[in-house]
Amino acid sequence: MKGFLVEMTNRVLATVGYRAVRWPKAVQADPSKELRISLMHAIGALRLQATSEDSVFRFLQIGALELKGHFEPVAMARKFPDYRGILVDAQPVAIARLTGKYGSDERIHIVHAAITKSGEKVPFFHVDNRDGLFPDWVLGVASLNKQSILKFSREFPGLEDRVVESLVDGATIASLLDQQGFKSLDLLMIDAEGYDYELLRVFPFERVRPAVVFLEHSHLDAAQREAAVSLLVGYRYRVALLPSDILAVCGDLDSLV
Repeated sequence: MKGFLVEMTNRVLATVGYRAVRWPKAVQADPSKELRISLMHAIGALRLQATSEDSVFRFLQIGALELKGHFEPVAMARKFPDYRGILVDAQPVAIARLTGKYGSDERIHIVHAAITKSGEKVPFFHVDNRDGLFPDWVLGVASLNKQSILKFSREFPGLEDRVVESLVDGATIASLLDQQGFKSLDLLMIDAEGYDYELLRVFPFERVRPAVVFLEHSHLDAAQREAAVSLLVGYRYRVALLPSDILAVCGDLDSLV
């Protein structure tokens, strides 16, 4: 009965762009870990900090396909005195778009790969929408998990026949940070269509703790969402649970938010 009520509540809230999400147990156990801010607020705090300390804004975006209405870290980075960024995506159309837009910017490193634990090649799935049959945002459901795409089949008949599987190069997060000489990170952004928690799990928090972490939770189940928040709280982050995303802040930035 409880599950039914939650489902019905979310259906009603969805009509006005909201959804009900229970606060994770890690935050319920320690309310001091709760944040009530937006990503823009957190980035603004980083800008204030950058004026008196290291002026370089460093970011890593995993799942970097740019779609209309999505937050673009590069646009925000350009408001800092200086910036360095790594954009990672396994989908060819994403890499083409990123290269066309940022290929001439030496401060942006574009990587065509999937993030894996040990850097091995892996199968990757995306939708062939070159003829524009489906809305452009369908490209954003590319994933290492084919089922994350197929769940949209009811909404888009024929989608299953357009799912393309390819073997893509793998890369570890640590290797990407080392290649660019990143010993610190201001923003870690993950948008991996249901694989977000798995990527969070393999991030090397022991050696680098991003000031701000932002990842999508709308495709995670309740257990994965709980685990993601618990992991972040365990690394001394404070967490804001937004309608579709998890925002976490740690370190010196904490005093500014």
